[in-house]
Amino acid sequence: KPHPAHSNLEQSLAWVKRLKPRRAFFTHIAHELGHEETNAMLPPHVRLAYDGLKLEL
Repeated sequence: KPHPAHSNLEQSLAWVKRLKPRRAFFTHIAHELGHEETNAMLPPHVRLAYDGLKLEL
């Protein structure tokens, strides 16, 4: 749902579509969204980050 200071999942996906990164990880996601259920709905190159995630740059 819309928030005045934070983007929602729909807005974040729009940024990914516009910027076209090879991979994208969303952080600081609301606890109401289940991790596995949300990842299943996301494009293959977009995932929710999680505590302890290590990214190789």
